[in-house]
Amino acid sequence: MMYGEAKYLAVRRHRIGSALCVAVGFALSALLHGLYDATAMLAGYGDGTFLLVVAVIYAIVFPVVRAAAKHDRRFA
Repeated sequence: MMYGEAKYLAVRRHRIGSALCVAVGFALSALLHGLYDATAMLAGYGDGTFLLVVAVIYAIVFPVVRAAAKHDRRFA
């Protein structure tokens, strides 16, 4: 989602905004993937923690993507 916003801003010649979207998108992806991997490695000690992290990630990601798609003119 952030990469698409960066491409949109790049076309509109907003270089700083485009670079910021790429950086935030990369950092957020790395953070969420690291959290997922860390809890997956600890799954042997408590599967509830892993399932909780996965549920929270989905609970955050799906509404954000749905809201972004709702405002996207290509899907209207």
